[in-house]
Amino acid sequence: TKLYIVDSEKLLANDLIKIFEKNNYEYENIIKYKKVPNIYISSLPKDLSKISSSKKKSLFIKSLLPLIIKENEKIISLNQRIRLLQSEFNQINRKDAVWLKKTLIEYKTNTMRVEDLLTKVDIIPVSIALAQAAIESGWGTSRFSIEGNALYGQWSWKKGSGIVPKERKKDENYEVKSFLSLGGSVESYMKNLNTHPNYNNFRINRALLRSHNISISGLKLYEYLNAYAADDKYAETLLNVIEKNNLDQFENVSIHFIVTEETLLDLI
Repeated sequence: TKLYIVDSEKLLANDLIKIFEKNNYEYENIIKYKKVPNIYISSLPKDLSKISSSKKKSLFIKSLLPLIIKENEKIISLNQRIRLLQSEFNQINRKDAVWLKKTLIEYKTNTMRVEDLLTKVDIIPVSIALAQAAIESGWGTSRFSIEGNALYGQWSWKKGSGIVPKERKKDENYEVKSFLSLGGSVESYMKNLNTHPNYNNFRINRALLRSHNISISGLKLYEYLNAYAADDKYAETLLNVIEKNNLDQFENVSIHFIVTEETLLDLI
């Protein structure tokens, strides 16, 4: 069961606090049980900047956690399907072959080798996904996150696909890509880290951790994302956000399906 927060246009920070309280969604429970409720929030409250810093950060993290975990679960499922086809490669049927080729292209695997595809189809550490969203969106208070659910500041050169930055120069034509939901922003961000040439070292070192059965974590991989921004010290900033907010404690959290029909009816 998935709990949808309805009418998110009118959702205020206090409404979100009450919803989380009703579902026992507190830090203590997350850390103790390594579980989060299956709550889907399509947009952040527009008054997030008006509450205290600690409450703002807490709401931001708890709003994004299920979305990040859910997207990573989708990536894991995709990885498993690819591995299954790889193990049965000599007897693969046409339908699966077409799907595999499409996935190779989708993930910009120029070598068209399944091994290289598997290097790209893997999870993004939760601490990194949270920290980058916090940095790029000002903990959910930036104009781009409020107007376009844009958590990660991704650029687009397609006119009308996003929001024009106020500081954009006259001779530039990029926009900050906007999304129908926060989930769309998380999905696009993860695909970006898994496909863009700038993050090749990130993917190679993630694959090395996998090959040595070492857990994937932001503290082991943050340094390979320095190219994400023009700031030469971006990786240092990323590490600072992870450590200062103890985001590494969310790495191995999963979704707990505890929503009842009564809870859902109460919210609609």
